[in-house]
Amino acid sequence: MLCWLLRRPNIMENCDLLLTPVADKLRQLINRDITSFHALPISGKKSISSSAIYDKYKDLFGDDYYRSEMTITGENFDTPVLPSRCIKQSEDLTAKAFGARKSFYVTMGTTTANRIVINTMADYGARVLVDRSCHISIHFSVRDRKCELTYIPYKHLCKASGRSYFNFYKVVSQYKQALKDGRPYKLVILNGYSYEGVFYDLKPLIRECIKANDDVSFLIDEAWFAYGYFHKGYKKYTAMQIAADLQAEMPDRKICIVSTQSAHKSLSALRQGSYIHTFADKAFVRKLLENKFSVHTTSPSYPIIASLELARVQAVKEGSRMIEDSLLISKFFCEQVKENKRLSLYAINNKDFIGKGDGGRVFVDPLKISINLSKLKIRPKDFIRYAFDKFGIYINRYCNKSILINIHIGIKKQDILTLLDAMEEFQQETQEKMLNPRKNSISAENEIDYRAEVGAISECFVIPYPPGVPLLFKGDIINRKEAEKIKILKQNGVDLIVVK
Repeated sequence: MLCWLLRRPNIMENCDLLLTPVADKLRQLINRDITSFHALPISGKKSISSSAIYDKYKDLFGDDYYRSEMTITGENFDTPVLPSRCIKQSEDLTAKAFGARKSFYVTMGTTTANRIVINTMADYGARVLVDRSCHISIHFSVRDRKCELTYIPYKHLCKASGRSYFNFYKVVSQYKQALKDGRPYKLVILNGYSYEGVFYDLKPLIRECIKANDDVSFLIDEAWFAYGYFHKGYKKYTAMQIAADLQAEMPDRKICIVSTQSAHKSLSALRQGSYIHTFADKAFVRKLLENKFSVHTTSPSYPIIASLELARVQAVKEGSRMIEDSLLISKFFCEQVKENKRLSLYAINNKDFIGKGDGGRVFVDPLKISINLSKLKIRPKDFIRYAFDKFGIYINRYCNKSILINIHIGIKKQDILTLLDAMEEFQQETQEKMLNPRKNSISAENEIDYRAEVGAISECFVIPYPPGVPLLFKGDIINRKEAEKIKILKQNGVDLIVVK
């Protein structure tokens, strides 16, 4: 547990940040009986109210969703493509809440957000230094731009949890060497917070790069870290805070830092709701807006836009308290796993994999708990299936030995008690099967027909999902360690996506 995360921060008090112009305008419109001769027959339930399948619509969407799902644009609401009214006002308030110079709402997920940003930041053929642990959408986007790529190597990997982190010193040396060779990198892409909860103090690294050459842009993948802006213990490690700090330190230097966030992963936003936050000049922002227009849908979901706004308001008003509650729940859960004898076959993967010289730069978020199941002598996928079928508990991330528990702001104390019950019962049943092996049958999974041959050149991306981070890149020479890992992942039922 990181003790500094448990300090009580000051609650942000700024009335402007609690304004909801999009939600307010939608609430005005839904209280009117509006007939659209434009599009969207389902708006207001007009096309389904007498349908034979209305009950299925109702079960899935309720009665009220259709009221806010509308297609009104222009002066009656706003123009989503080039907002100038309530959407623009809302985005500007969100930028202020996150400490950005400009923020954008994206309703097509962070895969699209990453493509918009990379199209803005990387010219065709540009030299790019990229963290291997970023989401696959980033790797596909830079490849589509025909960028000249250099991948940042991992420094340490925890086999039990699947956690890893990149080599800080290698990033700076690679960056400076490229400058010395007269072929500088124009874009550096870093994963600021991994799926497994590894995050960094990126400020010293970015500072060194900018001091050497400020004609560079940084993209920070913060897909899982939107909540970090609203708690004192995390905030100083967020991209926009780092940008503001560095600009204050070096006012004569150009600072261009952008972050993308899957708001729906950690805040109270609807699925596919994402943010783009920029700390850059007006010319960059104009270029980004143009690229957003070329990639993003011109018919975004108004409920998703409104949820991005409301998620910001909740984070400003209640986020600090909610995160603090989550930290306490995490602490309680860890204590139970360590002390309860009926959970003796479970273990928490600690942070020993972090090298001694990297202390203070690399952290493991206590809200992401990796549970080692090795002593149960089963595949993690077997526990995941058991927990879902019998207890209604959904766990997404697992590797060959462990599962990942994400204590987000929607997790309550009762949820943790249910998870602990599931773990207890599963251990008891597993121990009984160990005493009677005939009861212990593991169902076979569909075989994945991908074979990794040591010494061969990979002709495709090999992506374990979750988390969607490539294990092999196209053009990699496959070594024995990677081939063995693919074999173990297949044995444990992990889905492998193979993309040529």
